[in-house]
Amino acid sequence: MIGSGDKTKEYQAAGWTCLDGDPNSGADIIARVPSLPESVTSKKWRVVCAIHFIEHLYYEDAKQLITEIYDILDKHGRLILEQANLAYVCRVVLGE
Repeated sequence: MIGSGDKTKEYQAAGWTCLDGDPNSGADIIARVPSLPESVTSKKWRVVCAIHFIEHLYYEDAKQLITEIYDILDKHGRLILEQANLAYVCRVVLGE
């Protein structure tokens, strides 16, 4: 199983591998989100979902990803963001 952020004792006991973009997070794997591949950007999409995901990105990475998603949505397309704490995510994405 993969989680994000610090590797807590609970994650460790459950056998989780933790992935995060912050080298100081204590995660097992440090990685950043790459740009969307051409197989995704060459199409227009009606719906893109990011479930419990966007809040784990750095501000600039989240901004880049949302811009890329906006570019691939069709005229009436939707981006669906689901987070545990939407108010926090909005503050992070808006840089507040």
